[in-house]
Amino acid sequence: MKKCYEAALPLGANQIFLNQQPPQHQFATSFLFLGWAKETPWFVEVSADGQLNWHTEASFYAIGSGGPFATVAQGLMRHYWEGAPRPVVDGRLVSFRAIATTIDVSSGLVGYPVCMAEVTLAGARVLNATDVDEVATSVDRWKELERESLDRLRVGNLEDRPEELPIVHEASGP
Repeated sequence: MKKCYEAALPLGANQIFLNQQPPQHQFATSFLFLGWAKETPWFVEVSADGQLNWHTEASFYAIGSGGPFATVAQGLMRHYWEGAPRPVVDGRLVSFRAIATTIDVSSGLVGYPVCMAEVTLAGARVLNATDVDEVATSVDRWKELERESLDRLRVGNLEDRPEELPIVHEASGP
């Protein structure tokens, strides 16, 4: 944790602006910490205002201005978790997709690169850029498979009259 704080707060954790109410560090931010203790993973957020928020049961959280967007995106993919437990690699895919979707639809203050961490029996680790690129490639393939499955999903009268289906066009950028 000390290494993470030092990287994000180069002037040190104790340099705060006392004239602010409440007093804040000049790099006021939130941090996510992952760990493993007593054969159990833990996942905690230290928010900018000093609150401790546990996210272990949810197994997902995102901080910053895009955090609420990522939570909604993750909720839209919750059905992937129904039934049997999924391997950690699936968690990488869902997490990356939630974060990438957030970046794509939210304000200009949210952007790449995506940083990811995970906790397994081997411990907690931050994924390197190569790992994250592999996850991104897999997510692109996943979205392609979804598009293909949607084409095959139509039932009833829609299958018989594809020429009558309304066309939805992707919104163009500014």
